[in-house]
Amino acid sequence: MKKITSLLLALFLLTAVSLPAFATELNEDSDPPEANTQINTIIAPTYVISIPEKTTINFGDTQTLLGTVKATHLQIEPYYCVTVRATAGELINAANPQKKLPYSLMSGTEAFTSHSFVDTVDAVELKIAITEADWDSAMGGAYNGIITFAVSYDSMVN
Repeated sequence: MKKITSLLLALFLLTAVSLPAFATELNEDSDPPEANTQINTIIAPTYVISIPEKTTINFGDTQTLLGTVKATHLQIEPYYCVTVRATAGELINAANPQKKLPYSLMSGTEAFTSHSFVDTVDAVELKIAITEADWDSAMGGAYNGIITFAVSYDSMVN
């Protein structure tokens, strides 16, 4: 019984060691004989975009820093970019949803709607702007709002 087990084990080990190998043809006409091996890989595009989580606006402030939108990791294809779009609404009074406080999402002196990133050096500082007239006409109470950021991977070639 030990001989049969040993023979089966040896046969199993011989078959386990034989792995299929694919080889290229050796060019024996060259001196010295040579062959080429082709190597390929695919790197899937990846990115990490950092957006501000939240902010609190003090009453009467006409400019409040929201935070910075930036790409903290970009591994993208040539002629592609990562685009961040923002949709801002109004601040809504918690006690009376009919009462609203308008604001603008700003980057510098321009209204922010989108920005395309091609490297991690670039960053966009965002601010919330509320005019004095809007503060003066607002009803008292707590206000809440949401800015929706959408991120897309886009070709820069039309």
